Amino acid sequence: MPDPRSVHWGGTIMWGNNDGTGGAMDEYGRRPWNPGFEANSTKEREYKTLPWFQGEFAAMVGPRRRGRTGSPMNELGPETDSDDYHQYHLGLRKRTYKERQVEKGRKKET
Repeated sequence: MPDPRSVHWGGTIMWGNNDGTGGAMDEYGRRPWNPGFEANSTKEREYKTLPWFQGEFAAMVGPRRRGRTGSPMNELGPETDSDDYHQYHLGLRKRTYKERQVEKGRKKET
């Protein structure tokens, strides 16, 4: 499994080619002609789940990264998170857990 701490929530990717053609792809790899392209059915839930998973993963494996990503300038990210950044990821796990509990309480009320 890739390290989720390097994942950034995104959306549709669009590109243009030198010959004037181009394309688009949503975050699931679907193209505009595919069923469900840019469907919103699971995006909100997954958007809220990603930070929690990043925190869970940080708690499970520690600050050392399991794989690295490159920046637009082809620079590799650090192999190990700083203490502050590791604590940030651990905090995501706690914060998003509390937010999910609040949401569950709201659903029971309605």
